[in-house]
Amino acid sequence: MLTDYALRPVINSDHAHKLMIAYKSPEYAQHGKTSNKTDVWSLGILMLEILTGKFPENYLTSGYDSGSDLGTWVNNMVKEKRMGEVFEKDMAGTTKDSKSQMIHLLKLALSCCEEDLEIRVDVREAVEKIEQFMDDV
Repeated sequence: MLTDYALRPVINSDHAHKLMIAYKSPEYAQHGKTSNKTDVWSLGILMLEILTGKFPENYLTSGYDSGSDLGTWVNNMVKEKRMGEVFEKDMAGTTKDSKSQMIHLLKLALSCCEEDLEIRVDVREAVEKIEQFMDDV
């Protein structure tokens, strides 16, 4: 898993398990189950963290809590039509397309953080969408 191997060396190992829960998918955090869609959750959380400037708050709990999940917070803000409040203020770009590009990446991040495994994109699809986005920029 991305959260167990790729990020662990860059943080204090004593705090790694507690902090890394924020990047673990619900199915892994709750049941220890992995699938080909487990790591894409971590990618989505990282994308949301960059776009929002917020650290995932569910690191404060010992297990997964959808009520404190960064993806849930962003989804709720979008549903409440408060998307303008989601983005990190410093993320405002200099081009006229910056806002639409950020919205596009936000939607991709949310599709990576979909709790329903059947709906969540897989890593290959997420990478393809990122590459396609980069080609369009």
